[in-house]
Amino acid sequence: MIGVFLNMSLIGKFAVVLAVVLVALLLVVGVTLPWNYEVLQKGKLLDYTDGRIYQLRLYDSFNIFIEPEIKANKDFFTGMILAAIAFVSMTFATCLHKFGVRGYAISSNIFIITTVGFLFLAADELLGLHESAGHNLQFLNAIPGIQRPDDFIIMSYGVIALLVLVYFRNMLWEQRRAGRWFVVAIVLFGMSALADVIGFPYEEYIELLGAVFILVGIMSLGLMSLGAQISQGKAAAGGVQEL
Repeated sequence: MIGVFLNMSLIGKFAVVLAVVLVALLLVVGVTLPWNYEVLQKGKLLDYTDGRIYQLRLYDSFNIFIEPEIKANKDFFTGMILAAIAFVSMTFATCLHKFGVRGYAISSNIFIITTVGFLFLAADELLGLHESAGHNLQFLNAIPGIQRPDDFIIMSYGVIALLVLVYFRNMLWEQRRAGRWFVVAIVLFGMSALADVIGFPYEEYIELLGAVFILVGIMSLGLMSLGAQISQGKAAAGGVQEL
């Protein structure tokens, strides 16, 4: 990837650096903001609008006005990231299927499965599907080690994810440079689960960060898979020309 960056034009390098800086800034703000804001006042604070306005003090340095259309919380942001993963996966699935080399476009399958899976997870995060299902499956509490019925449902999600990883293990091994992001995400989700068990108050922030790393991993895996498709296509075209 360093070689690709060095071969870019000056504008391309500037765009990449700018994107990296913006992503890093968003991550820093996303992680630190929950502990560095104070609601000074809320209500109809501005005379030209009837909207519900919040005046916030950020980082004990400056004040801003915001008018949220919805009540944003950690579940909302996690749901949006999960939806973004589904959208990115759908994009790569479409590209790999449309422009894939014959016999090689099967790599789009992992992105199709990821699209469906993360659309469901986004809906689950935003609508609380597994919590609602757990409330109606209270007999699951009888399973040893289960404290809440929805814990078993979450564990089943993990088993399904593991089966998908095992099924696509060859492809993931070929693109293992992208796999490091998934390894970090798995570690973070494990830490989040442990934090939930011991009652650590910030386990949802760890989960949110894990979702961010999955998004980065999917983008990296998609770009590398698409690059492999292009290389395969050029090689096939070269062979046809030689014939």
